[in-house]
Amino acid sequence: MSAQGAEAEIFDVFLCHNREDKPAIREIAQKLAEKHLKPWLDEEEIRPGTSWQQALGQQIKSIKCAAVFVGESGFGPWQDQEIQALLSQFVKRQCPVIPVVLPSAQTTPELPWTLANLHWVDFRTDSHPLERLIWGITGEKPAELSHVPASEEPATMQGAVRRGGSSLDALRGGYGFLTDYRSYSEAQARGRVATLVQTFGIKEFQFYDWFATYSKSTNGPSWPDPFKHERQIYRETILTYIDEIHRHGGRAWAYVQAAGADEVDLADPSAGIYPLLDRDGNRYGHPPEAPTPVFWTYFLNDAWADRMTDIWGPAVKDLGFDGIHWDTLGRKAGDYGAEVNGTHAFLRRAKGNLAALGLSQTINFVELAWWDPDLVASGLVAFPYAEVWSMISEKSYYAAMNDPALAGRWGVMAFYPTADKPEGQTDSEVMLARWVEAPKHRLVYLILGDNESRLIGPYFPDATPLSPSEKATMAASLPVFP
Repeated sequence: MSAQGAEAEIFDVFLCHNREDKPAIREIAQKLAEKHLKPWLDEEEIRPGTSWQQALGQQIKSIKCAAVFVGESGFGPWQDQEIQALLSQFVKRQCPVIPVVLPSAQTTPELPWTLANLHWVDFRTDSHPLERLIWGITGEKPAELSHVPASEEPATMQGAVRRGGSSLDALRGGYGFLTDYRSYSEAQARGRVATLVQTFGIKEFQFYDWFATYSKSTNGPSWPDPFKHERQIYRETILTYIDEIHRHGGRAWAYVQAAGADEVDLADPSAGIYPLLDRDGNRYGHPPEAPTPVFWTYFLNDAWADRMTDIWGPAVKDLGFDGIHWDTLGRKAGDYGAEVNGTHAFLRRAKGNLAALGLSQTINFVELAWWDPDLVASGLVAFPYAEVWSMISEKSYYAAMNDPALAGRWGVMAFYPTADKPEGQTDSEVMLARWVEAPKHRLVYLILGDNESRLIGPYFPDATPLSPSEKATMAASLPVFP
């Protein structure tokens, strides 16, 4: 085929790949052709002696779709450039970009942050990988995938943003909490969510202490809460809450204690897992004042991320959550520099592991511990989230949100009304002042949840009902998002 003919022809999918994976790509291209799709493969479409950059530039401007392949050899030297060009064109043309893991990949690859949180096609584990790829290319689900829900479509960048699966996604609205998972009727459960959405514009929901234990997600149809064992949690209520949140275009975040586990003896230096030691070199259990800790803690790093995502990722995905909110205990380790490096390594590893499941992540930067705006800018966390305990830290958070690296992104601030309360002010006055001030700095104030309740302190189930005047004031001064 002449270069001119190749330029004029319209292709269904561009195959972006490492040349080391060429044999596997040729096979996939042949199978796509047999399904009456036209793939663009460089060796077939670029005439010897002509510029591949020019040919690539011409095709990206007109190609309908792109599949980005990664195998045992990882990304090729030119592949990152191709990906960036594809995403640039996507912004202009809303071109679907589909990550694809080849059979040769020995481990779950770490994709570039621009692709990592999209639904993958995995030729190692998917039962019908070719059909899933075709689904992503055409937007039409093959008959072989009739049992697969629409939410599992191999994600285009555009589709992921609609579903909340992309690391590029911003806050969709206010941020609230849920802790009451009693056995409500379906109408009651849906109403509890709908009230928060419709009255206060909440679209992001943290499911606080929803699990059975700190090492086990669920336990049959119901189980007691993990911390005080006072509340009964019903799986069906969780499922109904999540479904109602999605009906309103919101996201459900599964709270998980990042450093916590039931077991006291998981440390294994040969595997890279270490207990969390405090500044005095003592083993840290939480709460520290309890005769017997409710859970034990471990040092955050990449090895610990593998364990935590293996335990929590599939369970969170199965329930329909959109991502995990990693709660933390703030600065605890004696070596803060090591703690910073370990936490960042934890986030990088967890990001790739969760992305393989189509999940996002956030983390609680308590008192701005381990804070780095690049973690947000690079997409390792979906948006900033910090629990602050003083007005000094509050102002520091406001200043941090002005960092140009954040490019106007919004975040979440938790600052309990009882914490660092100005003398002479009531909890209600403090709460309302922070509710109004936070959005001036592109932060939503985490204070509302559980139907129409407000937080008192860090244990969310202790929340108290809003007064009519508080409700009216807050409903009349909602954050305005761009």
